[in-house]
Amino acid sequence: MKKIFLTSIMFLSLFFSCDILEEAPKTVLPPDGYYNTKTGIETLVNACYARLRSFSASTTNLLQLTEQGTDLFEAGVDGDVNFDTYNISLTAGQITKVWEECYIGINACNNVTYFINSVSDMSDSDKKLREAEARFLRAYMYYHLIMQFGDVHLSLEPTVGVQTEANRTAVAQILDEAIYPDLRYAVENLPAQQTDYGRIDVYGAKFFLSYVLLSDERSGKVEFEEAAQLASSVINESQYTLQETRDMVFNQDNDMNKEIIWSLQFSEDESLRENGNQTHLYFVPKYDANIPGMTRTVEYGRPYARFKPTQFMSDLYDSSIDSRYQAYWRDTWYATTATDNYPNQNIIPT
Repeated sequence: MKKIFLTSIMFLSLFFSCDILEEAPKTVLPPDGYYNTKTGIETLVNACYARLRSFSASTTNLLQLTEQGTDLFEAGVDGDVNFDTYNISLTAGQITKVWEECYIGINACNNVTYFINSVSDMSDSDKKLREAEARFLRAYMYYHLIMQFGDVHLSLEPTVGVQTEANRTAVAQILDEAIYPDLRYAVENLPAQQTDYGRIDVYGAKFFLSYVLLSDERSGKVEFEEAAQLASSVINESQYTLQETRDMVFNQDNDMNKEIIWSLQFSEDESLRENGNQTHLYFVPKYDANIPGMTRTVEYGRPYARFKPTQFMSDLYDSSIDSRYQAYWRDTWYATTATDNYPNQNIIPT
């Protein structure tokens, strides 16, 4: 009787509990009801920043599009040689990921500008600040798109549902309707300094607006003068200044120095930082590839060897007088293990 009674209780519990099993997914945040709150907007703006890491710092995608195949860099031993010979497929991951990540980020920025005015628990000054950040980032991503692909799809509204059509908007129109208005809004509404390191400030926006003006083929005397004024403001009015020596700029122990106007941030939490910033590893040669006296070390880094300088690049430096050479390049490795067969003078026994 006890077994029958317990079985009946379990059956009744399952039967009568069915009406409370309602789905409440925590991995999907619907725009309405969340993005019109301060927490929602803050989270969304952070997502706009985070998107930049995926195509510019934790992968080779953007670097391969902008550096490989130029007169300065070619494919290293582990690089993709197709970029050097200009026969890369248009569906290659290095191309499609930059496209996808930019448009995902742009859509996040579009959501910020669409929802931010309906947020009730946020001051007007905070709204302008976060919108200015989102609009700067949107301009930054659109600029990368037009520089790599020319005429591309332009949308300043958030995506709703599945969209199967796209437009092909002229570069000049994207500059005039999206990039310039967004950057000018950022210049007008960003502070001189941000509370959180890594957020774009007014001088970063001025620098980039100056950069865009100089690269616009339509620019003339008026635009060049504006670019000069913006750049002069960054040089003379900001908190940024050159380091005493060139090697201090990219020193890992000096990664928040005053010469860096804006940098992408990665969380110290490994579960939140994706693959981390790997750009410094892509230019490291195969110093551990069956070379006597050499093994891989933390100091020398992982030799991913995606890029190598061209001979033209190397010839630009006079190592005896140019401080950039010693600051930017390693030409000597100290042996990490003892051997009687050092291969050449650039491997020095310790």
